[in-house]
Amino acid sequence: MAPVARPSCRGYTLIELLIGMALSLLIVGGMWLALQSQEGAYRAQGAGREARQMLEAAVQQLQRDLQQAGAGLPPKTVPAVTPGPSEGNPVVTIRYLTRAPFVTKLTAPGSERSKLFRIPPDDIRHFRQGDQVLIRYDGTWQVFLVEAVGSHSSPRLTLVPEAIRNTKDRMVWLTFPPGSEVARLRDAEVEYLLAQGQNGDRHLIRRQGARETVIATGVQDLRFDYLVAPLDGSEAMGPRWTTQPPANAPILGARVHLAIGQATTHFTGTPRNLLPESSS
Repeated sequence: MAPVARPSCRGYTLIELLIGMALSLLIVGGMWLALQSQEGAYRAQGAGREARQMLEAAVQQLQRDLQQAGAGLPPKTVPAVTPGPSEGNPVVTIRYLTRAPFVTKLTAPGSERSKLFRIPPDDIRHFRQGDQVLIRYDGTWQVFLVEAVGSHSSPRLTLVPEAIRNTKDRMVWLTFPPGSEVARLRDAEVEYLLAQGQNGDRHLIRRQGARETVIATGVQDLRFDYLVAPLDGSEAMGPRWTTQPPANAPILGARVHLAIGQATTHFTGTPRNLLPESSS
């Protein structure tokens, strides 16, 4: 009688099990590393896309403000673009007056001779001593300085001419009828600031009046070069680019270098008023 074949009862040895487990771990680990690498690439791609979008939005806002610089302001009196001193302070101040956040009107006639300019009682709180004030009549803004602010029972501003008086004796005094518009110059100022965030990132902030808006985060670099005309009026020298223009130098343009994350751009903005002598 032929012997009956029996199935083998031999199992895996400990070494075989360990080798199998090691191979499984290698395969799973490789898959995990591949997934992590792919996820990191997606994150980096998303962060780069977000940085580029933020960069484009910041550039558009800066360009709009630079192109409006000087609009609506009186010539020879108010600089359209003023470089800021350093980080923590305005990096640059751009001035234009197309739609002021706050404008009031004179309730009674005013003149340079009387120095008293009456305004509505509810509007007196918007002004403070030392403010630069613009008064418009017949389409022209004039610049004054607030010497004193009246009370609600006697709402008036005591103003003195600031930048328009170039001679010791003026034969012509300006008068302003009721209804003449009165605006604060600080409402015409748009300031750009760099602020340090809690995580160490630098934020680019746009400030106009009491409103502050963060227009970019993760700012790596922000630099301005300014195209200035010669102060002595010499046309032979021509305008030149500089990072630190002399005080009161007419700024003809601004060249901006902005980097957010890994995204970088350069652009040039030209103020609308070009030279302080040209009207807007």
